Formats: sequence, structure tokens, C-alpha cells
Amino acid sequence: MTAVGHPTQTPPQNRTKFVTVLIGFIILFVLLDQTPSLLASYDLTAGFLLASVVLVVAAVGSDMLLFGRALPSAWRNLGFGRPEARTLLVTTLVGVLVMGFFPVFSWVTGASFALPDRWLWVLIGLFALHGIAEEVLFRGFAFHNLRAGRTFGRAASLSVLLFAVAHLYLLTYMPVTLALFATVLSLASAYPFAYLFERGNNTIWAPAVLHTQVHAISFFVVSE
Repeated sequence: MTAVGHPTQTPPQNRTKFVTVLIGFIILFVLLDQTPSLLASYDLTAGFLLASVVLVVAAVGSDMLLFGRALPSAWRNLGFGRPEARTLLVTTLVGVLVMGFFPVFSWVTGASFALPDRWLWVLIGLFALHGIAEEVLFRGFAFHNLRAGRTFGRAASLSVLLFAVAHLYLLTYMPVTLALFATVLSLASAYPFAYLFERGNNTIWAPAVLHTQVHAISFFVVSE
């Protein structure tokens, strides 16, 4: 795993920073969750694109305000940098193999499968929301800020706790089953996506690719 070399912090500083990250994360999470609805009746992908832009701008501003970073430093801290090429390549290949299940399944069983109308436009929206926006929030803002002064396992575990707290908000308006599924998916992916973030030179690109591919599975339509 790539060494990050974060400075050591005392326990009181760590606790204060955790509370700061928690508050900032919850505010950004609610913002990300509510923004797509502004354009949902017009075009859901347009809503996803808007949400991604709003989240990135808000996350950069929050990182600068809460942690005293300059713009270039905040931008880099949130995961916008040059990825480690091998990690990105392997992650992409894994995603391609996962997506390849559908044509193989169709060939073996004779079942047909179809893509949604304007599937490329839909995929762009998924990448904007789940790939860029959520990875900036989950890995860049939450995990990466918690990682300073902590081991990988400790930071990842705290990010799981933080995600669980924030996802309780989904229970206020989503069906319980759907909200729980979203929460479990977020918690289950926390460790592997954090590893990809750190292994990929502390950038969002590798987890963003895999995160998008996980959600892209849902738009395949397979006949009975």
C-alpha cells in the first residue's frame, strides 16, 4: 500500500477533527442527496451533473474553510490528482469483467438483455454522481481527512461509522428496505474503495470507476 506520511496528531486533536469531519460530511451528504431533485422532473442525468458540480464546489470550500487549506491543496486533498496507472487499469479491467456477465449470461441461457434509451447519457450521469461526487465526499473529504494521524484501518473504520450516521437520514423519506440497502452498500464498499483511493495515489479515479460500474449494473434489463 502506498505510504501517505501523514503527520502524527494527539488523541484530542484527532477527536476534534473527527467531529469537524462528521459535521461537514453530514451537511455535504444532505446537499448531495437533495440537489438532483431540482432537475429530476426534467432530466435525471442533468440533475446528477448539477449535484456533482454543487458537491465538488461545496466540498472544496468546506475543506478550505474547516482545515485552512489553500485552493490547490484542498483540490488535491479531495482526490483530484494523477492516479497510479496500474491501479486504475486493474480496477477498470475488473469492472469490465463484471459488466461482461450480462452478454455471457445471455449467450448461455438464451435470455435477452437491453440497455436503457440514451444509455451513454445515463452512464455519464452515474459517473458524475456516484463516481465523482460520492467519491469526493466519501473518500476525499471523509476518509482522507480522517486518515491524517491514523492508521488505514482506524481511518476506514471511522469512515464506516460516519457513513452509517449520515445514512440514517435516508430513513426519513426512503422506503426502509431501499434505505437499508443503500446503507449496507456504502458500508460494505468503504474498505475496498478506501484502499483503491490510497493505492491510487490518494485520488478518486480508481474507486470512481468501480463505483460507477457497480451502479451501472442496475440499468441492464434482462428478460424473464
